[in-house]
Amino acid sequence: MKLNVGRTLLLGFGFFGVSILWAIHDSYVPIFLGKDFALDASLVGAILTVNTIIVFLIQPSIGSLSDRTRTRLGRRMPFILIFAPLAALGFAILPMLVQPTLLWVFIGVLVLTIVMLAMFRTPVVALMPDITPSQFRSQANGLINLMGGIGAIIAFAGGAVLFKANPAFPFWAAALLLLIGSGIVLW
Repeated sequence: MKLNVGRTLLLGFGFFGVSILWAIHDSYVPIFLGKDFALDASLVGAILTVNTIIVFLIQPSIGSLSDRTRTRLGRRMPFILIFAPLAALGFAILPMLVQPTLLWVFIGVLVLTIVMLAMFRTPVVALMPDITPSQFRSQANGLINLMGGIGAIIAFAGGAVLFKANPAFPFWAAALLLLIGSGIVLW
């Protein structure tokens, strides 16, 4: 018996999509908040910290809930099927809300998007131990993290080029890649 590398890499597309979204979020949301909405650095930091706290609080309960979920699609897939498209939609909408009069709408959509992302991130990561024999989980975890790293590299390198062309482009590309990655995992 050996690790099914191909299957593990396909599963890694879920974390690939999550990593792209986070990298674009971390790179460009602070620019929107600081430059376009003219918020000072401490307020930008506070907003981003609240996002992190939300994720920190949501993920353990969602992981526990996905452990107990029993559906025809399995334990994890319903979370991915529902929340990945919602996170992608919210992320794609964000740059269209960058107008000084829409600050609170932008923050509301940002928080909802982060909540949706948190709702499927833990189930995506928990899929690996579900399908991987225990003696291969360290190797599989390395492959999953490799896919996440590739996603982050693509986001940082491609995001810069896309942002220069149009600040909305990295968000739209990340949303599309999240949908593609999640679709591969669901497949």
